[in-house]
Amino acid sequence: MINSLHDALYRSLFIQYDSHNWVEVGWGAGPNNITGNSGPTVYAYWVNKGTAGQKVYKSLSEDTNKTFTVENVGHVEIWRFYFDSESSPFAYSPTMIFDSSTALANSEHYNTCDSLWTHMYGLNYFSVGGVWRSWGDLECGGNNSTGWYLYRNSNTELHVYSSSSGSLC
Repeated sequence: MINSLHDALYRSLFIQYDSHNWVEVGWGAGPNNITGNSGPTVYAYWVNKGTAGQKVYKSLSEDTNKTFTVENVGHVEIWRFYFDSESSPFAYSPTMIFDSSTALANSEHYNTCDSLWTHMYGLNYFSVGGVWRSWGDLECGGNNSTGWYLYRNSNTELHVYSSSSGSLC
């Protein structure tokens, strides 16, 4: 639940090639550089050879379950971004320099005033063999939150809580 927003929040999934090349899909809220909206808002973001691009999509309601997908069909280095059960992508990246790389879950929260948690579950990827699989070692990034903690429950599930007890990413 959002009580009030004093700084940026992001919850997202990345495919990161390196610090100058990645794609990201998720939601942001609060005063932030991607969506610019105070309430939770779906976005796609990419950095291609150091140049950023983005697509702000739509607002979300709190206490809802939504799905996000990022994929590179045919390994053509153009990533597609999907939201929920929509059959068409809401955004496409430009042609990137990579067609596969490290998958990361991300949680960014920059203050202790906001009470916003998240639960990511069913995290998986579509293998080259055409089968959905869980990661062998799901990685987490951006756990620089003050007073909020990103936990890896398994290779398919993450939580963000205000408690520091448990297995942090």
